[in-house]
Amino acid sequence: MTIPPTDQWLAVTDNRWAKLVHCTRTKGGRWHAEEVETIQSGWEEHQNRDVPAAAGKKPEHASGWAHKKEEETKRFSKEVAGWLEKHAQDRKIHHFSVFAPDHFMGPLRASWSARLKPMVAEQAVDLTHLKVGELVEHPKVALILAKALNP
Repeated sequence: MTIPPTDQWLAVTDNRWAKLVHCTRTKGGRWHAEEVETIQSGWEEHQNRDVPAAAGKKPEHASGWAHKKEEETKRFSKEVAGWLEKHAQDRKIHHFSVFAPDHFMGPLRASWSARLKPMVAEQAVDLTHLKVGELVEHPKVALILAKALNP
């Protein structure tokens, strides 16, 4: 008889921040989510990245701004991948479900190392708007947690 796992690891990210969440089963069989760590992109212009003119940029410089945004996204995706790999090693994690919006999942996928890639189950959905406690109630997360109980 196989004993179902009592914990699952989630990473919820976009191109601005990433959150590592540890989900554990309670004695009552419910799932409890706890934030372990959060990292944030270092780009100072987050509050203005969607409105280049508001940042004092002239329209003819919009392409330079878009390039900077793309480069920052690539840089942060590599940072997130390295961060997850370090947690996998330090915490002996063998599997992550990673939730990211489509526009960030591509660069993130390109950043997975050969060691990390088989540990990651990619979920192209933006859950960054949810509080940690709300994650276990989201249909996509609830399905993953249910499958963990019945592999």
